[in-house]
Amino acid sequence: MDSDPAEERTFTWADLERWAEDGLIDRSQLAAIRAATEADPAGPASPVAPPRETRAGFNLITVVYYVGAFLILFAFTTFMGLQWEDLSEGARLAVSLLSALGLVAVGFGVRRAGYETAGGLLVFAGVGITPLVVYSFQVLTGTWPESGTEFQYEDFYDWISSSWLVIEVVSIGVALLALWWTRVPLLMLLVAFWLWFLSMDASRAIAGDDEFDWSDTERVLSIFFGLATLGVGIALQGRNLRPYAFWLYVFGHLMLFANLANWALDDDAAAAPIRGLVFLAVYVIVVAASVWLQSRVFLVFGALGVYCYVGYLAFEIFEDTLGFTFTLAFIGLLLIGGAIAFQRWFQPWWAGRAAAA
Repeated sequence: MDSDPAEERTFTWADLERWAEDGLIDRSQLAAIRAATEADPAGPASPVAPPRETRAGFNLITVVYYVGAFLILFAFTTFMGLQWEDLSEGARLAVSLLSALGLVAVGFGVRRAGYETAGGLLVFAGVGITPLVVYSFQVLTGTWPESGTEFQYEDFYDWISSSWLVIEVVSIGVALLALWWTRVPLLMLLVAFWLWFLSMDASRAIAGDDEFDWSDTERVLSIFFGLATLGVGIALQGRNLRPYAFWLYVFGHLMLFANLANWALDDDAAAAPIRGLVFLAVYVIVVAASVWLQSRVFLVFGALGVYCYVGYLAFEIFEDTLGFTFTLAFIGLLLIGGAIAFQRWFQPWWAGRAAAA
């Protein structure tokens, strides 16, 4: 009688790590499987192949992976313009396209060999070269909108202009396709990054204005973009897609913090006190949301926002005021005392009411 092919199927540790990241199994279950297989090495043959890559998480190998991937990406983005214009138009397209395809192909091969994190980061770096490929193609085919602009590729990361719209739309499409194909969560960072670029440049196109200033319009638009990015991340987390939500949280918080601080803590603005209170309220809400979402990213950025506002008060508003020091210390004591009281009295009372109901 022939054996069922499903009974002979084997899985690697990389498969289990990926399933844990996708929410198909819990991290506690993964840890239990590891403990069981390590505790009985002489037992029945395990259907799980030996791991080939250091377990995912914050460790030296992972740090080296990320540093290497971002060095590749920076080489083809920020620093490429230094010698790029010296190449012929055909050479630019050939170098950028072959580099992108080569990195993606190597990434797929590395992933198939069991090195999920390393392979995913190579795919990320390859997809990140897409704007350079599109720009080179536009210049070679004569479709680059040169009229009224003198931009070269290195200006893509410095200037707001409607000239970049095609580059951004194509890059976002490629990143989404790669995300659907590879399920590499880090690609969400590229999608969010290029969508933000698109929102900036599209606003210029709609307004018919190519003035390259950074005004309240861009700040407020970036603030709302950051909030929208966080909202999408929360929705993904609700669907058990926390690894994808994580990168949206990181980018959304960076956008929100940088632009909200710049908008709210500007002493020259007539409404600076009101804006400052808005800034504080937003980050108190972020701290509260960190508990609801069980998200360290929210907690870190929430605390950073609150401390930033307190520092602003200390060094800009109440500078050299001794009473502010004691007031701030008193508020800190109240917070700690309130947390203790909540655990000692309110939490048991509320749990009793819930049990009675």
